[in-house]
Amino acid sequence: MLNEPLPWPTEVEMNVDGDKLTAVVRNLWPNRKYQCWITAIKDGEIYAESEKKELKTDNPSDYIEMDDATDITSTSATISCRLTAEGYEDEEWCNIYYGKDKYNQINETMATKNGDRYTVTLTGLQPNTTYYYRGQALFLLEIGRADWYYSDIKSFKTLP
Repeated sequence: MLNEPLPWPTEVEMNVDGDKLTAVVRNLWPNRKYQCWITAIKDGEIYAESEKKELKTDNPSDYIEMDDATDITSTSATISCRLTAEGYEDEEWCNIYYGKDKYNQINETMATKNGDRYTVTLTGLQPNTTYYYRGQALFLLEIGRADWYYSDIKSFKTLP
């Protein structure tokens, strides 16, 4: 892992198919940069080494897809989203944060699963007001750890 003070153990599965050697690396952290290469060691000495490559793992936040607000009235709006990464499949809900300040969404509610979407209707809103919202979901890592990720921020304006 690049730019990290402490390395995290990874699991590597090596495969030989004729004259091709491949490696499958597991237990990588999301949204991180890695440098990888294959080294062949013979009699305790480096015999051959591949070119070093850099890669970046996916960011789970990119897989929280917020829909535009619907059914907007002067005091309510419906928010829905979809979680498209495998690490979210077993979730039955996701959190929705919303508020009048784009950088401080102080209200929180839970959107429940409805088909392939998570939906909630926000009520008690003020008329003719812009609200900002984003989704939050727990992403389960293959290594048994979980972390919370947020979607991009979207907005809507209530009717007068």
